[in-house]
Amino acid sequence: MLGQTFIFAENGDCLLGGRVLHPSVEPLAAAREDLESVLGSAQPEDLIILAGSGLGWHVEAILERPDPPRVLVFEPEPARIEAALARGPQRPETRRLLEEAAMDEGRLVQALSQLLVYGRGLGRAMVFSPSAYLQAEPRLAARARALLMQSRSRASVDRRTRSLKTGEWLNHLAESAPLWPVLPDPTLLAGVLAGIPAVVVGAGPSLDASLPHLAPAWDKALVLAAASALKPLAAADLSPHMALALEAKDESRQFDGLDHGRTLLAAATAGHPRHFSQWSGPLALFHLQPWIARLTGLGQALPNGGHVTSAAFSLAVLLGCDPIVLVGQDLAYTFGRTHASGRPGGEEEERLETVEVEAIDGDRIPSSPVMLSYILWYAESAARVGASRRLVNATTAGARLPGFEHRPLAEVLGDLPAMTEDLGLFIQAMDRLPRPKASFLIQRLVQAQAELKAVSDALELDGLASAKAQAPAESAAATAIEEAADETEGRAGLAAMEAALSRMRHLLRASAAF
Repeated sequence: MLGQTFIFAENGDCLLGGRVLHPSVEPLAAAREDLESVLGSAQPEDLIILAGSGLGWHVEAILERPDPPRVLVFEPEPARIEAALARGPQRPETRRLLEEAAMDEGRLVQALSQLLVYGRGLGRAMVFSPSAYLQAEPRLAARARALLMQSRSRASVDRRTRSLKTGEWLNHLAESAPLWPVLPDPTLLAGVLAGIPAVVVGAGPSLDASLPHLAPAWDKALVLAAASALKPLAAADLSPHMALALEAKDESRQFDGLDHGRTLLAAATAGHPRHFSQWSGPLALFHLQPWIARLTGLGQALPNGGHVTSAAFSLAVLLGCDPIVLVGQDLAYTFGRTHASGRPGGEEEERLETVEVEAIDGDRIPSSPVMLSYILWYAESAARVGASRRLVNATTAGARLPGFEHRPLAEVLGDLPAMTEDLGLFIQAMDRLPRPKASFLIQRLVQAQAELKAVSDALELDGLASAKAQAPAESAAATAIEEAADETEGRAGLAAMEAALSRMRHLLRASAAF
């Protein structure tokens, strides 16, 4: 998104596209007047996205208020930020916001995610763009509004999923607890495959077209796949080095008729227990929630966007893989379908609502609010990974992923050299990874229950805000109460967590591992 530079007239006015952006006399007063209708009712919990940094006078006009709203700056032109820092206001906070400006859409998505998806207590959110920007570059404000709307949708999907799934996740966590001292966690191998390419295979509709080109990947990369892609891959006589499963519902039908000995399956501890019991080959586990990783004292939670391929992508990032190549990650209704041929399940999915997103070919393609949330997760992740890795989307068709190169799979694989490393040794290394002892886990569960009791007491004595403040970060207590809107919901969340922790202790004590 390339734009025009600022021009300074002989009288000192700052111009953009031939229009006055800031007058030379009293630029702060002019910015106050521009923002008057926006700031009149703004509250500290509100958010203003400035589409266009200008010289920073609009940021200054917001921050000078006694209790200013939050501010994000969206400015794709580095030269404008440089001009603002050199010629604009000198308030430290103003300069900090300019220095931290979102320079592309991925960075804006990342910032919005922190506030809307992961944050709490955000009020209204709005986009403001100075009139000179609206005249010269109207697309900047339009993109900011679109990304704000999409991020709100993602936040809604995320909250709805957590609300519906929390009970299931806790039940599954309790059932999987006896496996924690038994199975390895691949996140303990962070960085061991630094510089090794990874190909991450999803089960999108376009996987059918990619399968004939995939075979060379096994000589050049670690191949990770969603468990949903196992049968389509098997139809082409291909088996990934690792497959991941994380669904809360039982999707073990995806394992039927496969040679389990050719692939290591890593299943989420919050996923359905049958993903462990129905796989006869090598097994590993991973955690989706930071509080579980903290409780076990080993490994780390895998960031994910709510779908299994995103967890596989995060594992590739964690292992140090570079480049990371996505295949079959359509995230759209490519060819009017939901999944690759031969993928069990998915055919029963309803399309209650559709949205249009940008396609890989530059056109538009129908998607869904849930898949849009996945697209935004990838955009956020690409912005977070930054220039440290090369990220390539070699999916044949579907949604364009901001922050990723888009190249044909055969071309990408053709550019990769043959590996000299034996990835079989990497898989075998899983068996040598440390596991937490059952006795240690029980002690940690007792501690977690004590924290729950303290937070419950605070809730009854001093209310919800005090209880949330007392809950340790990334703890069972914090997780149980973070979504509560009132004391009743807080009590219910804490009670559900207490029941789950008690069940974990019981199953660990009864297991042979103890």
